Amino acid sequence: MPGKNSEMHLEMLAKEKDDAMYGLQWGDPDSDPKLKLVRDHFLRPYITPETTVVEIGPGGGRWTRYMLGARKIIVVDPFREILDEHARSIDSDRVERILNNGTDFPGVRAGSVDFVFSFGVFVHLDAEIVEEYLKNIRPLLHDDSLVFLQYSDKTKMKAFRNYGFAATNPAMIRRMLNQHGYSIVSENTTALAHSCMVLFRKKTAGDIFSPSGVIPVLPQELYQIRK
Repeated sequence: MPGKNSEMHLEMLAKEKDDAMYGLQWGDPDSDPKLKLVRDHFLRPYITPETTVVEIGPGGGRWTRYMLGARKIIVVDPFREILDEHARSIDSDRVERILNNGTDFPGVRAGSVDFVFSFGVFVHLDAEIVEEYLKNIRPLLHDDSLVFLQYSDKTKMKAFRNYGFAATNPAMIRRMLNQHGYSIVSENTTALAHSCMVLFRKKTAGDIFSPSGVIPVLPQELYQIRK
């Protein structure tokens, strides 16, 4: 399983260097029905002119382009080459690019972030790295902030057969979220054939964490689209 500083993405970047935007080889949210629904229900509703958003692992910007209406967009990645590629595709003075150590957020003020988004990254991160990220994300949030992550579900055959996918699953992620002081807002465990998605926030007084953790807020069609 690749570690947090694995050069897997650099190798893929070199291979796909001629593509118009690095990351589109895994699907375009403007045309792929599954990704369209992620865009429309897990991303766009949380971007406003007042939003400060953090994107973890932005690639070439296939998701960042839907964040450009935000007040500030902070993208973090442990590889300068990825951030340079992102700058090649996304030209906006609202974007701040930060080189991190694989799990931290250097220079991002505590309580200053409204929304954290990551897709296509946590599927490759082992449990201990996910936990480190969860620990480091929490101080950035205020009580109304939200976090969206896609993660690997190794109980699904498509993830089980893929060495690059981490050995995580919904029960494990729910347990981590609870232990690190988060409450699930909604989750989807069926739309994607190799992974799951979860939207969560800081736990506040009176929150009761359900082990099943499901408060569905998505349209039924998102649960039916399978790859």
